[in-house]
Amino acid sequence: MKARASSICLEAYQRLRAAARHRGEVVGLTHGFYRYPARFSPQFAGAAIEQFTESGDLVLDPFAGGGTALVEALARGRTVIGNDINSLAVFVSRVKTTPLTISEIVGIRMWAEESQSFRCTSNLRSSAASPNFRLHNMSLSRARYPRRS
Repeated sequence: MKARASSICLEAYQRLRAAARHRGEVVGLTHGFYRYPARFSPQFAGAAIEQFTESGDLVLDPFAGGGTALVEALARGRTVIGNDINSLAVFVSRVKTTPLTISEIVGIRMWAEESQSFRCTSNLRSSAASPNFRLHNMSLSRARYPRRS
């Protein structure tokens, strides 16, 4: 019995190590929606979730960031709670983990196709030459929620 337990631990370690060293492109699920800085590998998050939790368990991510652990946990049938001090991280995680109906997915795809065709046909150069054209750079440090009175 002891030999079997140690071989299971070694196998788990090898799976986690391989997932941590994964250098392939990040694809699948909702990981391509936003490239959050300092994110970690979905393969590693998935391997760790599979190793340390079971279906139906609660996964808490106190530093959710881009939501990688949340997405991977949901995909494996876990319940999730995510938290982050960064409002952009909270927004990205909510977007990536919000379940959509088929009609919502169709609507988003139609909107994206319309937006793409609009971007391709707009003429930025002629707009930039106009005296009324102004380009503003609004960084996140300047972007704030309106204060409630």
